[in-house]
Amino acid sequence: FNISVPAGSNRVIELRNTSSSYIGVEAVALLGALPYLQTGSYQESNSNFIYSGNWVGFTGAGPQGGAFKYSNDPNAKMIFGVDNTVGRITFYRTTHNIYGSTQIYLDGALTPVATMNNTSSGLLFGVPFTVTIPSGNHTVELRNVGTNYSSVDRIDLLASSAALPAGTYQETDTNLIYNGVWTDNSAVGPLGGTRKFTNDPNASVTFSVGSTVERVT
Repeated sequence: FNISVPAGSNRVIELRNTSSSYIGVEAVALLGALPYLQTGSYQESNSNFIYSGNWVGFTGAGPQGGAFKYSNDPNAKMIFGVDNTVGRITFYRTTHNIYGSTQIYLDGALTPVATMNNTSSGLLFGVPFTVTIPSGNHTVELRNVGTNYSSVDRIDLLASSAALPAGTYQETDTNLIYNGVWTDNSAVGPLGGTRKFTNDPNASVTFSVGSTVERVT
């Protein structure tokens, strides 16, 4: 369980039992300020990810990097910081019929900026979900919703997507933002020899275009 302490002066912290039931204290870790991560890829085990609640680690085939964390604790949270190099965050997660929703909060706001909903009845690893955030240093918080499961796999911190000028772009261009379950396919026929396809009813791809663009094919 983690709490934030205002900086600038000494503090007295007190833990109190609120009933005749037992509580326990094993250790107390006193840490510095939450670091702000730069653009890059980070696994769920990164020491700068702060978990609260009951999370279980899994290691095996399937997840990005061979591991992920999951929880059905209704109070489960994970917090991390990002700096002003980050304009997009892609969360890779696990979906299944026992998985529910995970809300994404920014800077302690009362309402989430987005909600990652379960999109599959079958077991799928590494399903991406991307959000765009404003420029600046931010604190990002993931919260499990209810008693269904949420998961944390790899998280990619990306620069803001560019407004694309007139031209031709393959489906792998990093300025195309995919959400939901998409499958890569290499074959004779598609432009460039590759494509992505999906039957996920919640799948989407988003991109920005510059002022030189007046038609899209």
